[in-house]
Amino acid sequence: MRKCPVCGNENEDGAKICTQCGREISDQSADVEEVKDFPTEDWEKEERPATRALEVLRRGAGAGVFRLAVFLYMLMVIYNVASLVLDEMIFFKVISTAQRWIEETMMLPAGVLDEISGGIFSLSNVAALLILLPEVLCFLGMAMYALSASHITEPSKDTGGLLLIQVAVCIEMIFYLMIGLLVMGVFLISMLREWDLGFLDPQSMTMYLVFMGLALVVILFVVFYELGVIRILRSMKNTMRTGEADDRISGYVIFMNFAMSILVFVVSFLMIPYTEIEGFIVSAVGTLVTVLLTCGLIWYRKQMRGLCKRA
Repeated sequence: MRKCPVCGNENEDGAKICTQCGREISDQSADVEEVKDFPTEDWEKEERPATRALEVLRRGAGAGVFRLAVFLYMLMVIYNVASLVLDEMIFFKVISTAQRWIEETMMLPAGVLDEISGGIFSLSNVAALLILLPEVLCFLGMAMYALSASHITEPSKDTGGLLLIQVAVCIEMIFYLMIGLLVMGVFLISMLREWDLGFLDPQSMTMYLVFMGLALVVILFVVFYELGVIRILRSMKNTMRTGEADDRISGYVIFMNFAMSILVFVVSFLMIPYTEIEGFIVSAVGTLVTVLLTCGLIWYRKQMRGLCKRA
């Protein structure tokens, strides 16, 4: 038997290449001293972080919590598409309710907001598409990610699912920016109309400025939130492509997910008299989906941080 000078493996007489490590075995008659410091541990240290990071992705994408969230999200998208076909989008009911509330709260002259609301409803089809398109893209992206990442064993460029979700988030951010700017425009135009009609007093002006300031704050919160989601998606894409652990998971996004879930649930409950019970059910399902995904995100963040500390 011939021992390999590198790993110490015993090979058949006359063997020129080691069957274990693949190194060339030089001709020698003397016994080869057994090598005890074979660097298997170093190789494992180099390979384990990537293997573990991909294992976290695989376990997360195949978890029952994530699959339940995808299933519930699918039901919500189907309902919203059906609502669009039936021309009963909850969004339009909310717009009408908000218009009545503004007119009653601000005590505006009759017809001040009719022109603005008419313009909003004339673009109803575009608004409906802007609402549903991100939802459809997000569902397709989640489904694609679940299929690709739940079986991942080595770095892969198959990140199309995460890319679809990222596109959906960008569209959603643009939509919310438009809504926020539109609300600020409504307050600004209403203030200017009251000024022209002689109804504007210091108290009303202060109220208008406060509401416009609040709208601006909400816009900034939403923009930072969407940018945080995009950062998370880019982090997951980097892990899928390279196998390296990436813990760039925004705590702000996690906090906002829980905060917005509670807010949406409470508001939808209070809006039952205006949007009927199905509106509350859809909002409750959306809240549950957000909570499930956020719990999974917390687990993923914890696992990735652990891997980054070991690296």
